[in-house]
Amino acid sequence: MCHCLILLSLIVLSSCAHFANHTRNTDPLLPDTASLPCCWQALEQLEIEFQEKKLSMSSVIAVHNKKLTVVILDPLGRRGFTIIQQGDNIQIEKPAQIQKDFPVKWLLIGIYLRYMPDSGWSFEHSNWGIKRGDNYVLLEQNKREKVILTEAITQQNILKHSPQKNLTSQLEYPDLKLKVNITTLSRNSL
Repeated sequence: MCHCLILLSLIVLSSCAHFANHTRNTDPLLPDTASLPCCWQALEQLEIEFQEKKLSMSSVIAVHNKKLTVVILDPLGRRGFTIIQQGDNIQIEKPAQIQKDFPVKWLLIGIYLRYMPDSGWSFEHSNWGIKRGDNYVLLEQNKREKVILTEAITQQNILKHSPQKNLTSQLEYPDLKLKVNITTLSRNSL
């Protein structure tokens, strides 16, 4: 009887550990693209640290007709991958050389955190929470810290749609061992 109880306890503990690890790495629930201010595009320089590897890339982000398009470019300006989201429909075109476990949807969460008003995080089945400080924004999921955005300027300045150059921000994803340093090179209205 005691051996069965020990075996059952081990099975339950290993199942809980697997479940905890699984929930940490699942894809996030994304806001609707209609929550983003329209209509603009930005060119950004990205310095990405992911699982102890460093990548230099750039991105072009466009929001138009309630559609978010993100094109990630390699250092030579060649398309690395493309993300298109309209509403809750998302398409990711990713070549084989991009790591299978690269958290593309979490990069989208970073875009929403930088450009979307706080009200956009309140949607059906949402488990997001926002905390703001003077130069940082903390995004929580189920009251667990998921993304820390450190900004050089406030979100209100970003939302004014004025072209602002060489703005720097940092996104840190503690669970994913991911950091993204972002320099906005240009931002224009469409």
